[in-house]
Amino acid sequence: ITKLGYSAYDKEMSIGLRNDFDIDEVIAYFDSEGQVIFSNEPDKYYRYQIIDQIDFERLLRYRTATVTFHVQPFKYSAIDQSISKTFASGDAKTMTVQNFGNTNSKPQITITGSGTVTLTLNGAQLFTIEMGDIGYITLDAEQMEASQGGILRNRLVTGDYDNFVFQTGS
Repeated sequence: ITKLGYSAYDKEMSIGLRNDFDIDEVIAYFDSEGQVIFSNEPDKYYRYQIIDQIDFERLLRYRTATVTFHVQPFKYSAIDQSISKTFASGDAKTMTVQNFGNTNSKPQITITGSGTVTLTLNGAQLFTIEMGDIGYITLDAEQMEASQGGILRNRLVTGDYDNFVFQTGS
């Protein structure tokens, strides 16, 4: 579903096969959806689906084909922006994060600490985290999950994932 009148569009890419290849792997790869980075924008990725049929007969015979990616109109930063900041216990601490994409982003954040942690975004309290002594917890706004090393920790978190969104810019 695309909101606000923005519509998905098609981007074409030419592919060529060389040397030994497994056509089953090629078919499996292009029977997919996910994220794609194009060479003319190496710092951005798009979310895509391949919905048009690929001429695999031509691909087998001439080892070239055109693949049409049906992409969402939004670009996301392909560069992992890991920001680390250390705060001493006590007073409230702040930091500024930059969203370099062209749309709002649902972040993933890892908090290291102990006791009760309150997470606030732009002045609005979003989460209360009862960390106890587990060491760290990762909040994934897109998946709406809290985890620690693959173990779900959702019961330790009270809050609103819907409003955990980074606007474009600072």
